[in-house]
Amino acid sequence: MIAYLNEEEISDSKFDSLTRSYIKNQMSFGVFETMRIDSTQGLYLKDRHLSRLIRGIKSIQAESKKCFDLDLSLIADYFELDILFFQKKLREKKLKSVVLRYQIILDGKNPNKVVRMLKARPVITYDWRQLKIKIGKTIFPENTLQKGRKDIDRRVYDKASKELDKRFYDAILCNSQGYVIEGIKTNIFAIKENCLYTPPLSLGGVAGIMRQIFIERAQEAELNVIVAPLHYRELMQMDAVFLTNSIIGVVKVDYILGPGRKRSKNIFKPSSNGFQNILALNILENNHLYKRIKR
Repeated sequence: MIAYLNEEEISDSKFDSLTRSYIKNQMSFGVFETMRIDSTQGLYLKDRHLSRLIRGIKSIQAESKKCFDLDLSLIADYFELDILFFQKKLREKKLKSVVLRYQIILDGKNPNKVVRMLKARPVITYDWRQLKIKIGKTIFPENTLQKGRKDIDRRVYDKASKELDKRFYDAILCNSQGYVIEGIKTNIFAIKENCLYTPPLSLGGVAGIMRQIFIERAQEAELNVIVAPLHYRELMQMDAVFLTNSIIGVVKVDYILGPGRKRSKNIFKPSSNGFQNILALNILENNHLYKRIKR
């Protein structure tokens, strides 16, 4: 692990403790991005990550009535400089590729005070051949996240993470009515009868970058994309389910463990028309994070 506070190297534990203190401080606001960065190629999907970071800060300004005087071009400048700084550190430490968490913390009492925090972890390789997820027991509270931003307050997700063990890659968070919001670390898509479904951000959750790319590619390929409430019972009846984020790209789900079930349900139907049409369209083939979604 490598961590920095305004370009000063700190311990991983200090990064976590500072983040917790900012969350508890009612006058602190923060957003973050989780990104893949390479020592030679730089930051993947950089413009999209910066755009979402700026949108998150704008939503903080609108909701908190704080930090209105903050010059957002300053955030963009910091972002560019910090990425170059970190890329240089990777080369110095002879690391090729890592997952970077980049945080911006704002002070409601001092709108011109900006704290930048970076923490990196190794890229983890998973066995995608038998990917299992579960419907989580943790209820996603209404209005936990506004405007799809990635807020540093991840206590709901941290609570849900305690339900996971090594059998499951992710848990699906639902609201009190049982409608799917997202995974702890992913957005979710499903295929049924040639339609691609994904939950709306109006229910909560993060505006995932790979989620948006998947939607854009599907629409370009004239696939019927339905952004609408999706109950977990409906999810369990789909022909195929995918998880997306900007680190893993797009991966298929093989099994879903439903509430009260002792065994996972095989969710993947490779012979379905919808799944075969997704393969035939190759809508993600040219994306650098494309994962093979065949058996």
